[in-house]
Amino acid sequence: MYREIYKVMNCGNEPLRIPQMSNTHWISIEPAVSHILNQYNELKLHFDLSKQKEKCYTAQMLSAMYNDPQNLLYLSYLKPILVEIQKTVGRKY
Repeated sequence: MYREIYKVMNCGNEPLRIPQMSNTHWISIEPAVSHILNQYNELKLHFDLSKQKEKCYTAQMLSAMYNDPQNLLYLSYLKPILVEIQKTVGRKY
């Protein structure tokens, strides 16, 4: 269902896969945050529809999280910091 929502909102383009964050590699957070921010509106709509259609607790919780503007603000604030950390850690000394 999400793929179809994304295609409609993005002229038929396929959605990017959100990388799974690793418990042991904290540096994997930046790619996940970037993908979530790039697809935020599509994910928000998907979980709003899923909440109504499926009556799923997880969908309800994710819908509430995506509808809370503080979460978008937090991720938007965090992204440039994570990008800089990613650059610093990726450098060879």
